[in-house]
Amino acid sequence: MMYLIIEETQYEHSDNTYHIEDCTNDYNKAIDMLQGYKLINKREDRTYSILKYESPLLLTKEMEC
Repeated sequence: MMYLIIEETQYEHSDNTYHIEDCTNDYNKAIDMLQGYKLINKREDRTYSILKYESPLLLTKEMEC
């Protein structure tokens, strides 16, 4: 399991952009990083959030029915 810190920049006349700012496998560290990014953020058009990411499972021949 991986936790991604996502930065969203909001624009008035175009679509918002998203950027992976940081990542970790530790949930508590992800919470700490998110709080840090929110604390140092000086721009009103930028927000930060956490996204839980899990790699997709790949089927192998042994797994097929």
